[in-house]
Amino acid sequence: MAKDMARLEKQRVRQKELRERNRALKRPSRDDLARMLLHIAFEENVRSRNFAELGRLQDGLVDKLVNQGFDKDQCDLVFEDLVDKYKRGWDFLKKVHLRSGQD
Repeated sequence: MAKDMARLEKQRVRQKELRERNRALKRPSRDDLARMLLHIAFEENVRSRNFAELGRLQDGLVDKLVNQGFDKDQCDLVFEDLVDKYKRGWDFLKKVHLRSGQD
């Protein structure tokens, strides 16, 4: 038990240092890349009114989420809510700590 606690603490410290180092380097995480890719997909397809492509993206994304255990109807609702926000002109939320001079 004590060995597990020591291992977990060492892992916690290592992860904290990694996050701090990545933040100092302004290195994007996998989630940052995924968020931006999703933003681009929504923005480009809503702007060009390519709703068939949005439907294809929705089907693929929802299928993958359902395979992970999420509820299909809830996934569809979340996706459609995001599309509606983009149709109304919603913009991606920026990470203000990354702006020049605000480290």
